[in-house]
Amino acid sequence: MLAAARQAGRQVIDEVGGKEVLRAYGIDVVREHVVTSPLAARAALDTLRWPVVAKLRSDALVHKARAGGVRMGLATVELACAAVDDLLALARRLGLEDADVVLQEPASRLRVIGRPVTNLERASSKHQERKG
Repeated sequence: MLAAARQAGRQVIDEVGGKEVLRAYGIDVVREHVVTSPLAARAALDTLRWPVVAKLRSDALVHKARAGGVRMGLATVELACAAVDDLLALARRLGLEDADVVLQEPASRLRVIGRPVTNLERASSKHQERKG
């Protein structure tokens, strides 16, 4: 993945590529599917937990949230498919010819280097920040 990005002259890899690298090192990441249409989304949604997140992806779009390219809390097939359609329309308006959409299941727990973080650790960390 990294060699292909370098060969293509890219200095940044996208979120999907980053997760490929993490998986290669045995680090668990959330499941996701890249789709190019609402019809493809409908098929991909059968394998993801709900609610899903839809994110616009393009080599020309590094900060997708700033461009309005993220839809969260999509709890039904209809909402997810509508979000895919909406994001692809946004891509056309922005002139992003290589755009597709990443459908992602929710993360079940905060992870640090692939290890679930417990509520006790999270609380302890917040306490240390306040003291510090």
